[in-house]
Amino acid sequence: MDTLTGTALAEAIVADGFDAHRSALAELLNRAHQCQVDEVLLSILSDDTTPRVARERALGRVLVFMQYRRRKALEDHEDLWAPRRSNGSRPVRSTHQVGKGSAERPSDQSDREQTESALCR
Repeated sequence: MDTLTGTALAEAIVADGFDAHRSALAELLNRAHQCQVDEVLLSILSDDTTPRVARERALGRVLVFMQYRRRKALEDHEDLWAPRRSNGSRPVRSTHQVGKGSAERPSDQSDREQTESALCR
């Protein structure tokens, strides 16, 4: 969703209808399929004969699911950079501050940005 965020697309569809945003909806459906969103939701969302209220609800659920998957993937990625404990495991969340004496590498921010751009949006 490069041109519209999920929320902006949802608001635009509510205001203008699904037909006015076919290309953005097609892009969303493609990304949602890549994120392994439930096929039933995608079929409801893509079917022009389905009542508008059902399509709007499906759109909301698809966007919520994609946001959940994106956040989960980012959390998992952040954990990859967390320092290991003496037993070899990683802490659930890294709570250290970036700065002097920090265990975080300087390139971590760009690594996270690259990962985020490759994830479901």
